[in-house]
Amino acid sequence: MEVISLSNHKMKIWTILIILMVVNMINLATAIDYTYSSKTECNGKVCNKVLYSGTQFAKNSKGNWVNWQDAQSLKDNGFAIKYLENDGTHKIEVLDFNATSIRVKLDLKGITIFPYSTDLKVLDISKSDASNFKLGAVELSKQTASFSLFSQSQTLTIPFGYNKAIEFGKNSTTIILQDADSENLADGWVDEDHKNLNYGADTILSATRFEDNIFIKFNLSSIPTGSSIENALLKLTRSGGILGETVTFYIYPINNSWNEGSGDSDTNTATINGTTWNERWYSNGTTSNWSVKGGDYYNKLNLTYNIYEGSPFNVNVTKIVVGWHNQSIENYGFFITTSFYQETYYSKEYSTVTSRRPLLNITYTLPPSLMTNCTAYSGTGNYTTSCDCLLNTTLDLGGNSFITNTSGTLITEANVTNIGSWKLENGCKIVIGNGRRFG
Repeated sequence: MEVISLSNHKMKIWTILIILMVVNMINLATAIDYTYSSKTECNGKVCNKVLYSGTQFAKNSKGNWVNWQDAQSLKDNGFAIKYLENDGTHKIEVLDFNATSIRVKLDLKGITIFPYSTDLKVLDISKSDASNFKLGAVELSKQTASFSLFSQSQTLTIPFGYNKAIEFGKNSTTIILQDADSENLADGWVDEDHKNLNYGADTILSATRFEDNIFIKFNLSSIPTGSSIENALLKLTRSGGILGETVTFYIYPINNSWNEGSGDSDTNTATINGTTWNERWYSNGTTSNWSVKGGDYYNKLNLTYNIYEGSPFNVNVTKIVVGWHNQSIENYGFFITTSFYQETYYSKEYSTVTSRRPLLNITYTLPPSLMTNCTAYSGTGNYTTSCDCLLNTTLDLGGNSFITNTSGTLITEANVTNIGSWKLENGCKIVIGNGRRFG
């Protein structure tokens, strides 16, 4: 018979408690924040933010963030339904959808007396033409919705997802799944051999010795003002190119605005309205041409990298991102090309494997707190607190708010946001009104 020592039993309990406390402390120290198209992980004041091209996360039925493919429902959850056509005969209500199926309710616009049916076709549009999805579409399956005097509506669950469209009705109502959010604001490429074509909707990006040039622009607005950019990596996933050779890449910050456009090897028009070898956007060749054909860029922040035979494109672009963040240059995106060989990469329009889209991974250190030793407050009435105020910071208190130094002298009036030029004493008093939040 085994005799268990009471002291050993207590020690085991204490060991388990200590482990649980350590795990809890680690979880508390590391804060993770999600949006549909970004993930930010902070440990103290050091944060890592990944900016994705398109929706990457969604919330599950419990309200927790998960990869979008694992969410039970995507309705109003990082995605939207886009209507390519509407036949006017049927009224469709999208009840719910996720990564693999969609549930819809069909109603006739009007009352039918005689039996009537319509086929709902599921189309593979992964190889369709961007300007006309029917060119290259392949029918995968179909279901029939039947109507009669006593059955004026039908509810159906149909296979659905990326690269699929549902088409039905005499005059073709067509719906597709579309990302609602993206931190990649625009990407595309331009081609010297086809100077008037736009490739904004292309699923690949092509770079060739300053003859094919890639443009990519990310949204950096979620990085707090005053943060210090420590590192930034641009990741592209290769779709094709030369093997067995070292490819030299040139990366610059673009120095002029441009439009992505909706073309897929299409001639630029007012409808497509995108960038080409000649134009920043469509203007009929008059006011929006590139200063230099193929794209304008800053030489002073150029980067050069050698990548061997299809190795991952995971390039340090810190110098450029720092320039954008501190506003020494405007963020118009990256200009990417090669010294000789052609390399192609997946764009944000590529949807077969969404993890292959471009992403920007940024590590930064948060700025010092604007106010320290303050008690957090959020309410509707005025509130006065004493804090240690820091210089060279921005503070937006809103109306009916003001700052004084510790002697009670008014420092700045309401709605003045920049207090960096004021020399404050060891502390200050802040009166906040209108329910503004701080702390």
